[in-house]
Amino acid sequence: PPNKNVVFYHQEFDLDVFHKGEPDFNSKKIASFVHCLEEHDIFKQDWIDFQELEKLLPEYEFKSYGISNRDGTIVEQKDLADKMRESKFGIHLKGGGDGFGHGIHSWFAVGRPVIFRGSQYEGKLAGNLLKHGVTGFDIDKLSLQKTAEKIRNLTKDEYDTMCENAYKTFKEVVNFTEEFETKLKPFFAKLI
Repeated sequence: PPNKNVVFYHQEFDLDVFHKGEPDFNSKKIASFVHCLEEHDIFKQDWIDFQELEKLLPEYEFKSYGISNRDGTIVEQKDLADKMRESKFGIHLKGGGDGFGHGIHSWFAVGRPVIFRGSQYEGKLAGNLLKHGVTGFDIDKLSLQKTAEKIRNLTKDEYDTMCENAYKTFKEVVNFTEEFETKLKPFFAKLI
């Protein structure tokens, strides 16, 4: 309701750690950082899709990092950011997701395109980052087979452009300093 003191903002994370990395077209890594992807019922279809895409792209090394995931938890933020920059693509499938998500925003901050399901982020904060064919691939719009074909047939120029688009979109959508001044300070001022 309009008379309530509410604020919606992007939770800040360290952009000195999650900084843009040079695209590596030759990378054969695709990674997910969605915690509990393999065990929570709300992620059942996401885990099935992850594994199916993994089978369709055997030339790639798929990793599933996070709590209760097969490749373990990465504790240090620097190590997590490095793993993201080493990846050719992020895969971020998260049914019932929170809508902000450090993971999905971090992919864009490091300048990596993401394989996603657009319907999972409609009307949510991260939805503004997700542009099919521009900042990644929406498997709601493509079959998993066609997504695999797109990844396999991507040229270096197309890939480099997607990486740049991901980073530029992050910079257009997220500005921690501006949000602090224009959203958080007024919110805190009304608490008193």
